Amino acid sequence: MNKLAFFLGLFTTTSLYSQSVLITINKDTIYTQNFLEEYSKSLDILGTDTTIDNFIDYQLIKQYGLSKGVDKSVSYLKELSNKHQMIQDSLYYPQEILKPLLQDYFNKLQLEKKVQIFIFNKDNFKDKSVDEQKLFIDKIIRSIKNNTKLFEKAASEYSVESKWIEPKYLDIFSINKNLLDAIYDAPIGRVVTYKDEEGNNYLILVSEEREWLGQVRLEEIKIDDPTDNGKLIIEAIYKQLKNGDKLENVKQKYSKVTDKTILLKHFKNKEIYNYIISQKNKLPLHREYSKPIKTNEGYVIYKLVFLDEFKDYNLANSKIFYELKQNNLLEELDRKLIDILKKKPFFNSNSIAINNFINNLPNNFKEFSNYSQNRIIDLIKIGSENNEDYILTNQKLLDQLKYQLTSYNYSNRKFIVDELINNWQDTKLIEFYKENFYDMDDVKKRLKLEEDQLLVKYTVSLLTNQSYADDEGQQKFLNDHKSKYIWKERIDGTFYYCLNQEVEKELLTLLKNNKSVGDIKNFYKAKTDHENNPLVIIEQGKFPGKFLGISSDTKLSKGIKVLDSKNRRLVMDIKNIIKDEPLSLEDLKKYYIKDYVDYKIQENIKQMKNNAVINKNIMEINTLKKKYN
Repeated sequence: MNKLAFFLGLFTTTSLYSQSVLITINKDTIYTQNFLEEYSKSLDILGTDTTIDNFIDYQLIKQYGLSKGVDKSVSYLKELSNKHQMIQDSLYYPQEILKPLLQDYFNKLQLEKKVQIFIFNKDNFKDKSVDEQKLFIDKIIRSIKNNTKLFEKAASEYSVESKWIEPKYLDIFSINKNLLDAIYDAPIGRVVTYKDEEGNNYLILVSEEREWLGQVRLEEIKIDDPTDNGKLIIEAIYKQLKNGDKLENVKQKYSKVTDKTILLKHFKNKEIYNYIISQKNKLPLHREYSKPIKTNEGYVIYKLVFLDEFKDYNLANSKIFYELKQNNLLEELDRKLIDILKKKPFFNSNSIAINNFINNLPNNFKEFSNYSQNRIIDLIKIGSENNEDYILTNQKLLDQLKYQLTSYNYSNRKFIVDELINNWQDTKLIEFYKENFYDMDDVKKRLKLEEDQLLVKYTVSLLTNQSYADDEGQQKFLNDHKSKYIWKERIDGTFYYCLNQEVEKELLTLLKNNKSVGDIKNFYKAKTDHENNPLVIIEQGKFPGKFLGISSDTKLSKGIKVLDSKNRRLVMDIKNIIKDEPLSLEDLKKYYIKDYVDYKIQENIKQMKNNAVINKNIMEINTLKKKYN
C-alpha cells in the first residue's frame, strides 16, 4: 500500500505528442518524451528500472479498474465531477493573483476574532463638515471607553447595523474583504474607525481572539425539553454513554432522544469550544462524550467525529477557495483577472477611435436624436476577427447609447460612454476567457491526472474489499507465514481499570472474598465519580502485555497483579500466561488485516503482469539509464 500511495504522488499518463515509443502495456502506448515530462521526478529519485516497474504496476491497476467498470460507478463519477470542478476552479485564476488571496485567508483562519461592528447612520452626519464629522465620531469613541457594554449602548443609538452590536466570533467568509482586513488590523481592546468604499463610517472593537478549531463534525444527541425533566433525562443518558452503553440502546429506552451528525465552523457556545479542545488530540476510539449542554430548546450531548483544522496551506487552499466562491467573495480576483486579460495579445482597444467617438458626439440631446455614424469602425476586439460577438464597433456603442441617454442625463454622456465600454469589455473578456480556458494544456493535464489517480484509488479500494472478504486466502496466508504471525506472549485473564487507589482497595477486597466477574460488574454498574467517570472499567480476554501498557521487562505470573496503566490503576486477575501461540483468523482480522491486504494487492499485481502483453524499447530505456542511473 505504501508503494501504491507513492504512485499516486508521482504518476499520470498523457499522450500529447508522437515520439519514440518507450513501452507498450497491452493496448496502451507510452512515448519517451511524454514519460520524461511526467516522471522526471521519479527517475531522479528511484532510477530508470524502478520507475518503469512502478509505472507498469500503476497502468495495470488502471486497466484492471476499467475492466471491472470502476469508472462507471456512481461514487467514482460523483467524486470525479467534484474533483474536476475543484481543479477548474483552482486553475481558472492565475496563481499570481490567486495565491496571495488564499494565503491571506489561510493566515487569518488561524485566529478567530471576537468583534463588535458599528455602522453609523448617515443621518448622524447630515449638514456636518468633515471636521465636525470627525469630532462627532471621536466623541462617541471616548464615550465607549473601549468597553463592550458601552459599545452596545452607543451602537443601539447610532448604528444602522444590529447584527454585530454584541460581541461574537467572526466567520471570515461572511463579510467584505476590506472590512475583514480592518478587523484583523485592529488591536485587541481598542475601538478603531474604518471607512468603506461607499463612504460608510464604521467603529470596530475586537475584544478577544482564540485559536480557530477548523470545520468540526459532531454527533449530536438532543433532548428537546428545557425543563428539569429534560435535564434529568439527558444526565441519565450521559451516564449510560459514559458506562459504555451503545447509543442504539439509549434511544430505545428514551423515546424523546434524537441524534444526527452536524457540521460546525464556529462555536458561539464556549462549552462546545472547550469540549473540542479537550478531545481534538485524542484518537477517534478514545474520544469521550461532552457533558450535557443547555440550549434554548433543551439539552445536547456531543461527540467529536471529525476535525479538519486547515493547518496545512497546501491542503487547505482548495477548501478556502470553495468557501470564497460559495460566499461570493471573488470580486477582487475577477477585477485582477480582467486587468491581466487586458494585457494579453488577444485584447485590442483602439483608444484613438474611442476618444474620437466621444468627442464627436453632439453637444445637445436634440441633435443626438438624429445622430448617426458615417462608417463602421472597430473600437475593441477580443480574440478572432471572425467572431462578431467579441467586436465592439462605433455603431454598436451608438445603438446602446440611444437606449441610455435622455435629455436629463445627456450632460453626463462621457461618463455613461465610459461605463458602457467598461461593462462591455469586462463582460466579453470573461466570456472569451471561459470559452477558451478549458482547452488549455495545463487544464487538460490536470484533469487527466485526477482521473487516473481517482481510478487507481477506487480500484485499490475494490481490491482491498475483496481482500477483507477473502477468509480462505487469509487462512492460507496465516499458514504460510506461521513463524511471523505468532503471539510471543499473551496474558489470559480479567483486567480491572480502577479510577483511583480507593477504588482499587475496594476491588481487591471483593476479589479476596472470591466475588465473580459478574458480581463485580453488578456491584460497580452505574457507579461514577462527581464527573460521571466510571469507577471501574472491566475487560476480559487474552492480550499482549504492550496492549495493556505493560513494559516487556515486567515479570508476570498467575494470580492478582496491580500496575499503573492508562492513567488508572490496573488490577489483573491472571488465569494463564500463554507463550508462542499462533494467531487465529479472528486475530489476523482484528490486528493485522492491513498486512494481508498489502500482500494480496501485490499478488494481484503479479497476476496482472503475468497476463499482460508488455513490450519495452530497450534502446530507449538504455538511453534513459545513461542519464538517470
